[in-house]
Amino acid sequence: MDNYNLEPLIGKEIQVNNHGPNSLFGKLLHVGSDFLVINVKDDGVVYTNIRHVTNISLKMMIEEPNTEEQQTSFITADNFAQLLEKLKYSFLQVNRGPEAILGMLLETHNDWITLSDTMQSLFVIPTFHIKLVTMGSESQLNNLKAEGEENKQSESSSQTNENNDSEREDNQETPNTDSEPTEDNQETLNADSEPTEDYQKRLEEEKSISEDSSSSLLKLARSNSVPPGTRVKLPPLDPKPPKPKPPKP
Repeated sequence: MDNYNLEPLIGKEIQVNNHGPNSLFGKLLHVGSDFLVINVKDDGVVYTNIRHVTNISLKMMIEEPNTEEQQTSFITADNFAQLLEKLKYSFLQVNRGPEAILGMLLETHNDWITLSDTMQSLFVIPTFHIKLVTMGSESQLNNLKAEGEENKQSESSSQTNENNDSEREDNQETPNTDSEPTEDNQETLNADSEPTEDYQKRLEEEKSISEDSSSSLLKLARSNSVPPGTRVKLPPLDPKPPKPKPPKP
């Protein structure tokens, strides 16, 4: 929408856009090359990007001029980009409704701007998508700071809980070496303890079999009945005594 026919409306009550969160009703204060300045009753001075103005209606009501009306201060500029440059380092609200963003204007460029909500997050907003800009109130700034402090405390509490859970998991995974011996541990302890009577008897039997085999091998070698270099294989030692055969019926 062009602004060539809007200057006669300066000082009059107008309606910008009929519906939606970006509709405005107030007194037209200034007409820039691509933006409007409107004094809205509840929001104060609103800078509207004329690219997003779909229609304007004039309030058809004759009112006597109020000579006691206070002069409203606002910022003027040649274009919307220059206006944003003049608002740099100000606390602003960009757009309304679900698209609203509160923060301090840190950077301005021809195509985009950067806002910071009390140094917690950075928002990069294309200039084309900026429908309107208003000066943020002190109460909005205080609320935003309070939300930032709550987020910090919540993040700190969450980090503490995660650390406690991690310590609990590490403690559960670490085996308890001071606990009572289990069945497997008990078997290991029994194997390392003093030999029992049956075990001692088996050792004596193996020793006797080994001595008999060595004696037989020595006698065989002295008898010269085995040629030199012949490999003699001893029968395997059976650690267990042979089972007696059952008697025949």
